[in-house]
Amino acid sequence: MIIDKIKNAKLYYGIGRNFEKALKFLEENQEKFADMETGKHFIEGIDHDEIFYLIKRYDSFPVAECKLENHHLYADIQLVVKGKEYFCYAPLDRVKEIDPHPENDNYYFSGDCEPLTLKDDLFVVVLPDDAHMPERAINEVREPIVKLLDCKIKKIKFPCLHVSNGGIFVIKITRKQF
Repeated sequence: MIIDKIKNAKLYYGIGRNFEKALKFLEENQEKFADMETGKHFIEGIDHDEIFYLIKRYDSFPVAECKLENHHLYADIQLVVKGKEYFCYAPLDRVKEIDPHPENDNYYFSGDCEPLTLKDDLFVVVLPDDAHMPERAINEVREPIVKLLDCKIKKIKFPCLHVSNGGIFVIKITRKQF
């Protein structure tokens, strides 16, 4: 998992071509997300299977209504545009899969996770080896989240990204990738 301010997004372009495209899109359109329609959207000029994003509006949920999840095919970039929520993280080796749904690339887990507050201009990158719990209410107090950008990036397009134990990533760069 990566968490940082959107102004530092360029530091992560080197992870992969599609990460760079998605992060540039976030940087260039951050102010526009509040006016976009809820639902699934695509970035012009990019294969719809490689990168897409979801605009969501919801009230954050008490922990009992949240699910710890991960995705095998996509990495997520999540950005709360308005409001704040707990975003929880756990390495996969510390949780137990309880409800797999490969047909929609959602896998659900039981176990503990570490919360962090996602708000303002912070974004989080969740890799396929990270379990995460988005949309969680802070201190169990529901709060309206006006927008959340959830950008999905297809995993197989990142040959230089290797995830190791505990969700720590290592980038291996060869001369061919320069």
